[in-house]
Amino acid sequence: MDDQTQQRLETLLATGIGIGLTRLVAERYITDLVPEQRGLKDDFVRAFMRAGT
Repeated sequence: MDDQTQQRLETLLATGIGIGLTRLVAERYITDLVPEQRGLKDDFVRAFMRAGT
């Protein structure tokens, strides 16, 4: 096996390991996948509070 082929295989292996670890960590520590969504009312209240200060 030449050096270029070995380097490509190492890169693919490292990428696969990285993706696998990322998925494990994301599933374990990130429980809320959809962040809280604010509505238009929340934006108006925030703007009003900032204008008052």
